[in-house]
Amino acid sequence: MLCEVLDYPRSQVYYEPTGGSDETELKDLIQTIAGDYPTYGYRRLTAELKRRGCKISRTSAGESHELRQV
Repeated sequence: MLCEVLDYPRSQVYYEPTGGSDETELKDLIQTIAGDYPTYGYRRLTAELKRRGCKISRTSAGESHELRQV
């Protein structure tokens, strides 16, 4: 009832965020690899991350690959 009065969604009252994954280590590793191998594209970057034991999708590596463009 209070949610209706305040026009606030009930789902947001009960929502508990999960811990999520900390991607700072992954980003640091990607920047390290990109610094060592500047000609690597997202596919080679993904392969190198998998060789180093990271569980990552090709999409994630492609998005993170943009970090070294800056």
